[in-house]
Amino acid sequence: QLNAGAGILGFATAAGGGGIAVIARNTFSAAATVDITGFVSATYDAYQLYVHGTVATDAVSLYLRTSTDGGSTFDAGAGAYRYVKLGIRDDSAAAAPNVSQSDTELDLNSGIGDIGNAAGRSWSLFVRLSRPDVAADQTLVEWTFSCLGSTGLLSLINGSGVRAAAADVDGLRILASAGNISGSYVFLGIKQA
Repeated sequence: QLNAGAGILGFATAAGGGGIAVIARNTFSAAATVDITGFVSATYDAYQLYVHGTVATDAVSLYLRTSTDGGSTFDAGAGAYRYVKLGIRDDSAAAAPNVSQSDTELDLNSGIGDIGNAAGRSWSLFVRLSRPDVAADQTLVEWTFSCLGSTGLLSLINGSGVRAAAADVDGLRILASAGNISGSYVFLGIKQA
């Protein structure tokens, strides 16, 4: 990391690539869905997504879906996704592993900690994807999620999911299990070396 001036950190790009580029930075308000596009397989090998937000409806979960057509449609079919996740809450209760072998979305937090909508409560999400452009593979998605729940408990959740069918993934959709979401995101691409 380099000091890019004015107290801002910049990133150095190694000769021949391998650097990190900001693909998109956006805010969203009272949105039913937030769609992330800008996947460019000729330029990037991997992607990172950082999101911070709030929910309009109390005690909800956050979902993630994928697209293979640049965000025109997002797969929500029966059995489209599989996932595993583990978490802990600050009431010292370690939640049991939460898994699904057949779901209509990657469920990022239910079964471990819900998201509250009281003043000051929010959620934070970090998503990683490596080589989602390989059409012969099922795209793996990893996430780290934290939130303040409906009762004020802090939850930390780590998960991994997969699109059940092999396809090149070039879009993500974030949505709540009920109601709208507000917040901001930064979408980064890891340049090919």
